[in-house]
Amino acid sequence: MRVTTLMLFLILLFIQPLSAQSKDQVSTTVNGNTHIFLLHEIGQGPHGLYVPEQDFERLIDHLNKEGYKSVTVSQLLDSNFKREEGDKLVALTFDDGYVSFYEKAYPILKKYNYTATVFIITDMVDTPNHMTWTQLRKLMNEGVEVGSHSETHPYLSKLDSSLLQKQVEGSKQKLEEMLNKKVTDFCYPYGDYNDDVIELVRKAGYKSAVTVHTDISSSKDNLYQLPRINIYGSMSNHTIDTLLKMKPGQFDGNIINYFLAIDLNQNDANAYLQRGMAFENIGNHREAINDYTKALEINPNFSEAYNGRGWVYNELGQYEKAISDYTNACTLAPQFSYPYNNRASAYIKAEKYAEAIQDLNTVIDIDPTFPYLASTYNKRGYAYAKLQDLDKALIDCNKSIELKNDYADAYHSRGYVYYLSGNYERALSDFQKAIEFDKTKSLYFYNISKAYEALGQKHLANNMLQKSLELDLQEKNKD
Repeated sequence: MRVTTLMLFLILLFIQPLSAQSKDQVSTTVNGNTHIFLLHEIGQGPHGLYVPEQDFERLIDHLNKEGYKSVTVSQLLDSNFKREEGDKLVALTFDDGYVSFYEKAYPILKKYNYTATVFIITDMVDTPNHMTWTQLRKLMNEGVEVGSHSETHPYLSKLDSSLLQKQVEGSKQKLEEMLNKKVTDFCYPYGDYNDDVIELVRKAGYKSAVTVHTDISSSKDNLYQLPRINIYGSMSNHTIDTLLKMKPGQFDGNIINYFLAIDLNQNDANAYLQRGMAFENIGNHREAINDYTKALEINPNFSEAYNGRGWVYNELGQYEKAISDYTNACTLAPQFSYPYNNRASAYIKAEKYAEAIQDLNTVIDIDPTFPYLASTYNKRGYAYAKLQDLDKALIDCNKSIELKNDYADAYHSRGYVYYLSGNYERALSDFQKAIEFDKTKSLYFYNISKAYEALGQKHLANNMLQKSLELDLQEKNKD
């Protein structure tokens, strides 16, 4: 129950507000990607908000050993800040101004020559469990940056214009008056903002604002919508290392929940499965295989983990390993249609077309509501075509298009069938339709070049072949 409650907290914490864009679409000036870490209290308490002191020191010690330097948020965005090639930077941010930062976090940061940005709720300064103005002045004199977190921590998007202005501008004025230093960074309470809030933050003179949207900061970010990564108690070094290797756009609130679940319970097979799927979705094959394998070590009868690992092996071109894993999944869950459908894909790539047809027949027989039946019929049609059973191939391709009339692969497969039967005009028409729906497949352009060639249109054939080669080159460069 405890883990469920924490997971719900993090889900709520990382819900991104309704998309908002400031009127000035400016980007960060620093080159490269930077992880902005989000923390609250240092001490014992719920993992979503509290990081135990020993875990925090382990984090900083690990970052230091891995060669990371810390920067403040304003340094991160300062065009005059010298970032050398190869520099590995992190920005540590602390929300709410708890006294645990002064008493526990800062001595550790100072020990490692690290700095941070603290976002202060001005009405909470000099109140129990929060820092005092004297403490904030001392921190600023030692290089810690102070930013605003509003006056009272309300949901800003729900305020009228006058109250909103007071929260945004009033907190800035108070901080600058009491600390005698310009404040340039803002933090949205609860991560809540909209267009009006962003515009007022900008007009108030802040140079940036951080959110609770989970991602890795990059030069493409809007200055007033900077993403951060929540640091929780019990975060393992493996989790930290994995996060540091991830790129912008690969990280979100879902995957951090799987990291949390695993760090809290090393024997949660389902969490490894879910994280493996998340890694798979971003193309991190090695980590995906590791997680699926760990799930199977915990639960050797976990058919979904066999199916997931089989998918990754199939993507890597390791078809025999894929077929083996899919076979285990089918054996453990004979009514589970996905591994049959997936094994058929591996069989096709391994040029075992009869075996593929048998699996696809099974999918159609056991699961008439299978959500990817269009793919099933398309694959079976392609396999029939490879076996020169063109009549059956054409029936299946037509069925696939009937189920999904914008399915590029099905048009391509049917075009292939027409090409094999010598009906080059129809083949050309279907290849054109496939390219209309998907212009990224080099095979589509290669086969349409063959159709043009068969029709005697050499110039168009050469153009399409050139396009096919260009797409192949792009794919290789991407890898």
